[in-house]
Amino acid sequence: MIREWVNRSGILPLNVSIYETMGEHNDIDVQRACSCWERTLKVLGESSYRWKDVSMNMSRQSYEAIASSVELKPPSRSLTLSNDCGVQSRTHRCGDALQLWKEPGFGPQRVITDAPVRFGHFNIGWQHVSHVDVKGWSVVDCLDLLKIAPRLVSCAFADVGGHTHGLDEPVICHESLQELSLYCITSPAAFFDNVAFPSLSSLAYPSEYDEVARLVFNVNDLSLMSFFTRSSFPLTKLSVVAHMFTSEHMVIILSTVPSLTHLRVYMSEKFGNKGLNEVGYSLPFGSSRFNCYYVDHC
Repeated sequence: MIREWVNRSGILPLNVSIYETMGEHNDIDVQRACSCWERTLKVLGESSYRWKDVSMNMSRQSYEAIASSVELKPPSRSLTLSNDCGVQSRTHRCGDALQLWKEPGFGPQRVITDAPVRFGHFNIGWQHVSHVDVKGWSVVDCLDLLKIAPRLVSCAFADVGGHTHGLDEPVICHESLQELSLYCITSPAAFFDNVAFPSLSSLAYPSEYDEVARLVFNVNDLSLMSFFTRSSFPLTKLSVVAHMFTSEHMVIILSTVPSLTHLRVYMSEKFGNKGLNEVGYSLPFGSSRFNCYYVDHC
């Protein structure tokens, strides 16, 4: 059936979704117990030179089967990797990363991953990727990505965590990154202290508002101010959560980005409007260049 579908599609680009469900048998060895599944992966692999958008949600065993016995070409546009099979992915060293295809000169433009898939689990040609949207990585994962992906234009890092004490990294100056969305479940200082983005035009920090953010973000975090000063970027859009700043500190930070035209401030009812009004009155921008959005969250 799959082979017929591939043949009927002719030479058209293919959007492929591969979803594996393990049920109660989480310890199945895919290669030995299900030769039909392996043949399916190989048939799909025969048409991979036409893949455009690919989404894979499989167990670690299936990813290993592809890496070892299926000749894949990277999709031309996007790749989504996840693992909902109930098999928790163990920690892997960089040398253990799975090589999904053997074409080092090509790679997808956009990569999306969901926990428990981590940066070190796959070697997919990050040097070709321009957009990433990932969830559940560590701060170290994010920094490692920035080191080897010079073409990145936009990054969305969600639920960033991990142990960051004693992290001693040289500053990573990424010249091409223009959009960043960052939501941490641990202190973001280890990230901001080690990066500079001189081309950044849009920053969402954190990308969502909730009570977890209230607990992990320090008021007037100095790392953010240092990041702004170090990057000296042409920022035009900024989203922040009001409880992370006093109004005085927010004014100081905003004074470092005279290019700003859109500011979105997330606030709870408990925060009140007084501090935000002080920010609005003190902004060094003409009203025609500035839009402020007040968003209430309970």
